[in-house]
Amino acid sequence: MKNEDDYKTGWTTQTTNPATGKKCSGGAARNLRIYQAGGANSVRVKAAIEGVQSIQPIIDIQQSQIEQQQVQIAMLTQSLSQAINELTKSRNK
Repeated sequence: MKNEDDYKTGWTTQTTNPATGKKCSGGAARNLRIYQAGGANSVRVKAAIEGVQSIQPIIDIQQSQIEQQQVQIAMLTQSLSQAINELTKSRNK
């Protein structure tokens, strides 16, 4: 077996060509599956999407942390503005 990884992931395992009704395996099965998936580029796109989906939970957690920090920054900015206003008022008296 030349490419065991392709076999393990199902790319080269035996399948039936729907156009001919004949069984095929190996490189012919891989080519058929790539064609059925929409071509080589679609296989790359699918892999990229799966890669992003695998880290999506991390992205979601970081997004939540960013949103929490933005709320904290807004509260601190408001408090700082109020403190500056109070200092300015007391200085002008």
